[in-house]
Amino acid sequence: MDKRHKKSSAKSSKEHLGGLASCEKLEKEIKELKTGWQRTQADFENFRKRMTDELSKKELNGKLNVILDLIPVFDNFDRAYKHIPEKDKNKDWVIGIIAIEKQFQSILNNMGIEKYHVKGKKFDPETAEAMMTVESKKTEGTIIEELEPGYKMGEKIIRYARVKVSKG
Repeated sequence: MDKRHKKSSAKSSKEHLGGLASCEKLEKEIKELKTGWQRTQADFENFRKRMTDELSKKELNGKLNVILDLIPVFDNFDRAYKHIPEKDKNKDWVIGIIAIEKQFQSILNNMGIEKYHVKGKKFDPETAEAMMTVESKKTEGTIIEELEPGYKMGEKIIRYARVKVSKG
């Protein structure tokens, strides 16, 4: 072997080692970039989910605010019906008003909102708001009259029933 071949061989070994080190360095850099990209992708997915949840909550709160404004109107349908003279209950205009009330009730039901009643039950501040207490033959703490029904969405109360409670 001549000197040129030895030098060339030594030079190519150094180049080969240098190339391997460079490849390892590039592989390490690729791995770091890939890890960073995956982390960024996961962060973005979490951000997207958070924004979706936040928008859903805002939409739900907006609907609930409108519903809370409309519930007193619905209560007035009940009050009005109680004052219709018996002789007028079969008239077309009364039947029309009842149909409107049923339509409104259907919309609330489709949104998962339902009335609940507490008359005759023991007063529970988790489900009712005592507007007054009155003397009564009923046991103390019994709800003797429901002034306005309560409304809930699933298990969440959106308006407490307003009631009169017996003093005993």
